[in-house]
Amino acid sequence: MNKIIVLLCLITVVPVAQAAPLPDYPFVFARGEAEAKLAPDIARVSYRIKAFDKISTNVLTAIEAGSLETLAVLATNGVKKEDVVGFEIEKDTIRTRDRETYKDLEIVGYNMNRRIEFTMRDLSKYEPIISHLLKTPNVADIRTEFDRIDRTRVEEKLLADAVSDARHKADLMAKGSQQRIKGLKAISQQGFYNLGETFGLGNVKYDHVAYSINKPPERELLFIPATVEFRSSVFVIYEVEEGK
Repeated sequence: MNKIIVLLCLITVVPVAQAAPLPDYPFVFARGEAEAKLAPDIARVSYRIKAFDKISTNVLTAIEAGSLETLAVLATNGVKKEDVVGFEIEKDTIRTRDRETYKDLEIVGYNMNRRIEFTMRDLSKYEPIISHLLKTPNVADIRTEFDRIDRTRVEEKLLADAVSDARHKADLMAKGSQQRIKGLKAISQQGFYNLGETFGLGNVKYDHVAYSINKPPERELLFIPATVEFRSSVFVIYEVEEGK
């Protein structure tokens, strides 16, 4: 029993009234991490075309004109039609309101907006496209997500590296207690946040934030970042036995 307590030294112990019994084997709990900073080679951009007028047909005309103008800019800069997605026009009716009864009164105008998204596969076109969008009337809410086209391959490698890192840390803890790894009992990217409660050791408290390999790509607006960051974390539980 003393060796089990040593191997669980990373867990904050808080007494609880009721809990499940400890497993009938000694184990070690570890977290593995891996990260990479790589130059982006693709960008996903979104923007909105907005307009307001007392006459709804005027607003619609402004939205249509803005759509045609910006789409022409994208085409001129080599963005393919299949890489562009246009969403439905959203419309809000603006009315005055009675301050005493809070009832809507006469219509004073109409707000409309349309979101457009596109994928930019040639980042040399980023500055001219964004500059034009910034100068275009009625264009707002420009957002850019820089990413890599091989994100899946990068994530797979980072996940494998994180698993290796967790095993290395578990080996070190086991050897430090004259134990050795016998077998993997559990592995998760979400963590085992109820580990302490389940085994009667109180609540587990971590001093870190767990990152998922599905972390959104880094966001920038007016310049292309030198790198975007990818991270992966895993949590493992290994059964241990007396070392030889």
